Amino acid sequence: MKKELNLGGIWQVKGYGPNGEKMSLPAKVPGMIHLDLEREGKIPTMFWRDNAEQCQWVETWTWEYSTYFDVPADADLSYAVLEFGGLDTYADIWLNGRRLAKTQNAQIPHEFFVKDYINHGKNRIKITFTPYQQHIQGKRMDYVAAFNRSDRVHVRRMQCTFYWDWVGRFVTFGPWRPIILHFYDEARIRSQFVWTHDIAQTSASLQMQVETEIRKDLEGMYQIPAGSEIPPETARFGDINNGQMVFAPRPTYIPTAKIEIIDPDGRVVWKERRVINNPRIYIQADIKDPKLWWPVNYGDQPLYSLHIVLFGKDGRPVDEKTTRFGIRTVRVEQVKDAPGSEEEKMTDAVRKASPEPRNYDLELEGSSFTLLVNGVRIMCKGGNWVPADPFPCRITKEKYERLVKLAAVANLNLLRVWGGGIYESDDFLEACDKFGVMLTYDFQLACARFPEDDEEWVENYKDEVPKAIRRLRNHPSIVWYAGDNENACHFDYDDPGAPGTRLLREVYYKDLSILDPSRNFFPSSPFYGHNNCSTTMGDCHQSWYYEKKDMPRRLLKATPRFASECCTQGSSMFATLRTFMTDEDMADPEVKIFDYHVKDNPHKPAGTPTLYVQSREVSDNLLGKPANTEQKILKDAYTQYIWCDETIQAFRRNKWYSSGIQFWMYNDCWPTTGLALVDYYLVPKAGYYGAMHASRPVMVTFRELDDGVDVMVCNDSLSNSCGNIRVYVQENDGGKREVYSGRFFSKANENCDVTTIKFSDLPVKLGKGNQLIAEISGPCGFHRSFYASVWPKDMEFPKAEVVFSIDKETSTVTVSSEKYARAVAFDIIGFCEDNFFDLLPGETRVIKVTPYEGHTLDELAVYWLNR
Repeated sequence: MKKELNLGGIWQVKGYGPNGEKMSLPAKVPGMIHLDLEREGKIPTMFWRDNAEQCQWVETWTWEYSTYFDVPADADLSYAVLEFGGLDTYADIWLNGRRLAKTQNAQIPHEFFVKDYINHGKNRIKITFTPYQQHIQGKRMDYVAAFNRSDRVHVRRMQCTFYWDWVGRFVTFGPWRPIILHFYDEARIRSQFVWTHDIAQTSASLQMQVETEIRKDLEGMYQIPAGSEIPPETARFGDINNGQMVFAPRPTYIPTAKIEIIDPDGRVVWKERRVINNPRIYIQADIKDPKLWWPVNYGDQPLYSLHIVLFGKDGRPVDEKTTRFGIRTVRVEQVKDAPGSEEEKMTDAVRKASPEPRNYDLELEGSSFTLLVNGVRIMCKGGNWVPADPFPCRITKEKYERLVKLAAVANLNLLRVWGGGIYESDDFLEACDKFGVMLTYDFQLACARFPEDDEEWVENYKDEVPKAIRRLRNHPSIVWYAGDNENACHFDYDDPGAPGTRLLREVYYKDLSILDPSRNFFPSSPFYGHNNCSTTMGDCHQSWYYEKKDMPRRLLKATPRFASECCTQGSSMFATLRTFMTDEDMADPEVKIFDYHVKDNPHKPAGTPTLYVQSREVSDNLLGKPANTEQKILKDAYTQYIWCDETIQAFRRNKWYSSGIQFWMYNDCWPTTGLALVDYYLVPKAGYYGAMHASRPVMVTFRELDDGVDVMVCNDSLSNSCGNIRVYVQENDGGKREVYSGRFFSKANENCDVTTIKFSDLPVKLGKGNQLIAEISGPCGFHRSFYASVWPKDMEFPKAEVVFSIDKETSTVTVSSEKYARAVAFDIIGFCEDNFFDLLPGETRVIKVTPYEGHTLDELAVYWLNR
């Protein structure tokens, strides 16, 4: 049976500077050199204020990692394979003084047969990493690339840490994923894949693909000599030719395998023994009464197991592999708008409302873009996933799980793995499978024209994509692939000269058709329409957040089909800000540290404010200019709440014309106060709570009319819902005037109109001192929505005093106010079950608050806008 030797641990690293400098220090493997330098005091704390500027020299050095390892005396060296999970990026590998290989792709694993390089007992491995600039000399540097970094397109590593508009430059080195020495026996299982071909009323049809490899010395064939005695097991290789038995060459060794499917309760529900007579075999299995995998809030996430044992020549097990999978079908439904239909009318309205003429597509038909899971339409709500650290080697399984669980808790069911990061770890994928958070997955290219005319680069990429597919394809959470992020923007969807055309032909279509035919693939994200960014077909990327006129009501009356990026920005609160800046930095009128951590996009027109300053302008326009630093931070944070809440509600009101909204972005890569819903320290920002408020399976919302409002209930669950509903005018000085009460009934996965309220019928005119509130309650839970006729900054609230008390035994905070308290915000390094909510006059709420490790409820601070 196979054995493994993990070469991780503490290695030694030597650094050689461009001017003859030298240093030596211990290094963790897996790891990255910046982390070792910071730990050993060679560079300052990288994330504090602008210290990262003092770390840029690191990328100009050569770094030589080395260690010794012992190979046990009983290890069979005849089938030894050394696997490097990830090497960033240009690496020269030596074993016992002999060069083993050179690599130039940090995105994928590399493996090498090392029978002739290692010995029993002591061995030495050395990996030398050299600066990428040395390896792109003579390459074209005129490729269009975001942030004016044409050099990055040649380097197959995480693109965003060359510098992006939300993370600094950290071009690092190191063996960033595990290094494992495998000792295989006669054969091994290279990969296995199982996917749901079809689900019938009583069974599911599964397709399996198993890839194996035989030890080199056993791969040969031998001829059956004429007139020789034929052993019975060889007879099957016979053939009839003109009535005479002719025997063909026979493989020296044909492995067999036991294949089992195990249900979520641990029972074997299908099994078969197979002769592995080809390196890749295909198998079908029918599973009776399958337990289906569903996204969060649509059902459970049961996981089956595919278990394969490979047997050697003497019947011994020589390898085994277990893969977890879910039984479910996925596809994207794209139905063209019928002439005269409501969809066609909405398409016309969307084109007129769009602030970007490129989205008009006036001569093209609109079409839906709706995800179906198990044949059921899914209303997608979520965000864009970026690497959770500039140094992903230190992202723990726990951090992945907590980030994914936070999405599920907020009812966010779809994350988009963005194309400028990494092929994420199995820990991340398994967490998404577990919590029912679906993924769309970009292959790792972003915001550039990549060198499809460079044969060396193309061959490198041809090696990358199949390896990525094999690792991703078994996860039920992945619902579609895209070729890249925004590379085809500014090209029409049917333009044969669009970036990526060669990759489509030679890589994606070829590899996906063989390795994973189970999912939709789109050449780019966004895709379809003029400039590949249409609001009326396919998916689009939009930045309407920065529109200063009528944000967001005008734009969100007519929402796009599927916004796979929807920009939003807002500050973290004080507890997070103090982890990377001082109070003086927060009050600095020049906002230097804010700008440094938020970053900026150099492609903006000259004179355009930085991204952080733009977000402040949006906040000032929406909530009014702040009087002090406390108001500045709170208003900037709360603006993101309003945008996320309003946007999701608008998309849900337009279901199924609009079928998905993913905010840019869900998580942060480093400490900043910018675009994410959840910050680097896993603290949910205001936008997270706004998204949570609007993403409940059943919610109430207002649709604005010219002379009133429709009151609607949106049901994104697969159960019918009913309950009580009431609508009233809430006067900000405390009065309350009911205008409607009754019952509602909403069919599963559908919206329902409850009532229409004419402004002229209200007991008091809406204005600065009051607003409409709708509430539902019942088996669906409680939900409250607001409608104001004036801009938020024009609302007039009395000064309020919020009283709060902490119960440490129950980890709850009780808050109350005699007067209307606007945007009550809890500030703590932790999770709150609700936050940034309005407290109505005389209302008391009890909120569970969970501080993170190393923090306590004593640190809690409470803020509100009208204090």
